[in-house]
Amino acid sequence: MDNFQELENKGRTLLKSFLDQIGATDQQPTTDKFDPVDYYFTYKGKKIVAEIKCRDIKYKDYDTHLIEDSKLKALLKAKEDNGCDLAYYINFFGEDIVYWYSTGNIVNTASVDYLHCNKTTAVETEKIDKCVWMIPTNKAQIFIIKNGIWCKSHLN
Repeated sequence: MDNFQELENKGRTLLKSFLDQIGATDQQPTTDKFDPVDYYFTYKGKKIVAEIKCRDIKYKDYDTHLIEDSKLKALLKAKEDNGCDLAYYINFFGEDIVYWYSTGNIVNTASVDYLHCNKTTAVETEKIDKCVWMIPTNKAQIFIIKNGIWCKSHLN
């Protein structure tokens, strides 16, 4: 298993722990390494699609987090193509904090930029220019684990 697959599995496991706690149903992680999104589930009658990222803890307190333009477009397309009600970009920092961004908040509040960054995020690779959306972190729903239970953070 390569680093990319390890991070994918970690993110799916963390998300499943969160979703199990809140009673989400119809949980369906995608299975192919190249699937454009990571997870589908139902919560309170709403069908939801999600893109998951496991980020280094050092990025947690930045004023913005980023999503690649291609990832945002894939998430919005999956929402439309699969009749989903909501789409989320979910960023785990370590194993005990998560930032949830709705695509609506991203589209309405993020700024577009171009960054020279690694071709892939899971491993050090050649650098390329990427179009990214810089999302204000104050637009996230933030949850932390306290005593083994996901709780809304005081940072919200």
